[in-house]
Amino acid sequence: MTTEDALIKRLSVTPEQLIGYAYGGLLAVLILAIIQPSFVQSLVSSLGGILATLVALGVGVGIYVLYFKVIGEFALYLIQHAVHRVFDWVRKTPPEKHTSCVAYLGYMGVGFGYRRAAYETIKASCYEIETCRRMQVSHGELHVLYLTAVETGIAAGYLWIAGRDYTPWLLTAGIAYIAALIADTRQHFLEAAMLRAQPEAKIRKFLTDGGFLSVQ
Repeated sequence: MTTEDALIKRLSVTPEQLIGYAYGGLLAVLILAIIQPSFVQSLVSSLGGILATLVALGVGVGIYVLYFKVIGEFALYLIQHAVHRVFDWVRKTPPEKHTSCVAYLGYMGVGFGYRRAAYETIKASCYEIETCRRMQVSHGELHVLYLTAVETGIAAGYLWIAGRDYTPWLLTAGIAYIAALIADTRQHFLEAAMLRAQPEAKIRKFLTDGGFLSVQ
């Protein structure tokens, strides 16, 4: 086990979460430093460099949770999922070959409100450790794009309300979101193919053991 793996295990976070926490906080500080430099200077001066860094990481955790559990769950990921459904509908893809992992889990019998949780569980622990780790890192990279879109979009809204030029921030948010949607769709195409390649009995057992499927 590498030092990085040992640290992640000790902190009880995944590589995906670690990337999201760090990037969310650092980007927020960078945006504030650009649009409200006096506030950041005052904060660093009052807290000191080390404590200010810890505060930025704490803010990053809050931002990531809000983004992942609320904005992503009820908006961003639904749109990404809809892209797959449209693609499958146009190609007349049968249910057992869905290109969306969430839709495929629905085909396997996972209830509507539990499919994303089942998908997250599969992503975290169904495959070999190294495969799970690569998937987590890939999703962490996707969160970088989504968080950029969300945070720069919020910055654009703030500047618009304040009567300042918000165009560059809105443009950045739009580009980051389109890039995130494309990259996320491609990632889920790959993951759905990986999931379909597994023996169905193995996946069903994993889901049953996890409480996502009822014992037949």
